[in-house]
Parts: sequence; C-alpha cells; structure tokens
Amino acid sequence: MNDITDKRSKRTLTDYVYTTVRSRILRGEYLAGESLVETRIAKDLDVSRTPVREALRRPNSLFGYEGE
Repeated sequence: MNDITDKRSKRTLTDYVYTTVRSRILRGEYLAGESLVETRIAKDLDVSRTPVREALRRPNSLFGYEGE
C-alpha cells in the first residue's frame, strides 16, 4: 500500500468510528456523563486506538472528550 491509500483507509476508519460512536450517543447507549474510553471503544469496534482518538477529537463533535 502506498501513503495515499494508507491515509484514505485511515480516514475511512476514523469516519466509521465517529459515525458509530455518535450513533450510540444519540441512541442512549452511552449514559450522560459517562466517560468515553479510547481502549474500550477500540476493543468494541475492533480497531486500534488511533482512529478512535482522531474521531473523538474532531472539532464540533458531540463528545466531551479529554483523552486518556
């Protein structure tokens, strides 16, 4: 894989994590005030922590994320 493909794949994975976590918040699967823990989300979605971290740090996100 070249760098362009790697970046595209990474972005897609970040989008997947963002969309999934956002959906879970809106459906009430995460309780109000509950911490969103990178390692737990990564394990639940079977991805590494990097796309989780990037998804949770998106500007204007719905998440009150402060990192681990």
